Amino acid sequence: MDKRTTAKVFLTLLLLASHVVVATEHPNIILILADDLGIETIGTYGGESYETPKLDQMAAEGMRFDNAHAQPLCTPSRVKLMTGKYNFRNYQQFMHLNPNEKTFAHALKGAGYKTVIAGKWQLHSNGVDDPTGMLPEQSGFDDYLLWQIKREDAGSRYWAPHLSHNGTSKTYEKDTFGPDVVNQYVTDFIVNADEQPFFIYYPMFLPHSPFVTTPNSLNAKTKEEKFAGMVTYMDKLVGNVRTALVEKNIADNTVIFFIGDNGTHTGITSIRNGVAVKGGKGKTTDNGTHVPFIAWGASNVSTGTSPELINLNDFFPTLMELAGTDMPADHPKDGTSLVPWLTQTATQPIRNYQFIHYNPMWGKIPGRFVFNSEWKLYERKKLFNTAIDISEKNNLLNGKLTGNALITKNEFQKIINAMPGGPVPFWPTAPTAFYVIACAVLLIGLGILIVITVFIKRKSGPLINQ
Repeated sequence: MDKRTTAKVFLTLLLLASHVVVATEHPNIILILADDLGIETIGTYGGESYETPKLDQMAAEGMRFDNAHAQPLCTPSRVKLMTGKYNFRNYQQFMHLNPNEKTFAHALKGAGYKTVIAGKWQLHSNGVDDPTGMLPEQSGFDDYLLWQIKREDAGSRYWAPHLSHNGTSKTYEKDTFGPDVVNQYVTDFIVNADEQPFFIYYPMFLPHSPFVTTPNSLNAKTKEEKFAGMVTYMDKLVGNVRTALVEKNIADNTVIFFIGDNGTHTGITSIRNGVAVKGGKGKTTDNGTHVPFIAWGASNVSTGTSPELINLNDFFPTLMELAGTDMPADHPKDGTSLVPWLTQTATQPIRNYQFIHYNPMWGKIPGRFVFNSEWKLYERKKLFNTAIDISEKNNLLNGKLTGNALITKNEFQKIINAMPGGPVPFWPTAPTAFYVIACAVLLIGLGILIVITVFIKRKSGPLINQ
């Protein structure tokens, strides 16, 4: 080989190497959000009730985070995830995201990413109160295929789904399964992707109620059987995304994040490590917030498990660092980038405690609390040793505190006191219209009961006289 040929080969290899480095610095990113999925449902976390081989494989090949926590209910989680802010900063009502907010899609689009969302929206209106929230056209996404953009136009998300694609709505045939349509949209986008880096936000429908059969569980009869089929089908759809990346030959330059938005439905009980776990959706206990979080990506994610306390606020700065861009200058920066922990280059814990502000304003009991892997303190004077009392039955503030309990209580109390947005109410809150409707239903029910009582007395009168 002469010098000129050698030089050409060297330059070619140099250019290829530089291309690989640039690609790794700006990977494609896919964020998958399961709907109503607690940590107890996934096999890799000790779940024994459902088959989840694809997610188990991703966890084995990537990073499994064992201590990730979401808000207990979907909209509070989605608002927090998409904006990277604590709920006290911008959460206003259920099914609502203020159209003035800047989402991670806005920031990634500004960093040169093609942005796509497919799945559940539910951030514009709830059908009860007045606030008008964000439309997908305002959210920073270039393309979308979504269910329930507006509450009044919801329709089905499962069989014969009603979906909107870039402003055009369509109701599909009765034998069409909505999750399949959305999953195909995602995988088709991957197959047809060009060299521009992309961000896909995939807020899934599954396994949220109503509990239905899937194409792979058509004979399911009971609620439990249907839920099991939905979890396994969700797992299959996640696997389809990974397969599309591999077949497109871009898996090495793509990161997948998979996480749940809150605990499992309260009507479902699952087995985890031999222990029955009742779903805690809507509740501030561990089964309401503790969710699976798996990160996968050959060039950007190490293999292993992590005990780090993960907050939904952490995803916004993580996406920004992966994209090679800065956080917005006016952002409160409530979270921390997970990149050093994804690559196992971090030299210290991401945090020593987790803070959650939860006031859903939708008929659920609110709460503000600080916790770690052993202790949990509520704003409303409750302290639990969750290492031995995960169901929060024994309020330690009912007795005298000593040692670590007293030290932790004082430390956590300072953290709560320093956080804006409190205190939250003692009781569940909801829109005014919600109470008006509830009172009307109560009065109507009372009226019907009075009429029935009078009718029974009149009918029984002659018989008594006889």
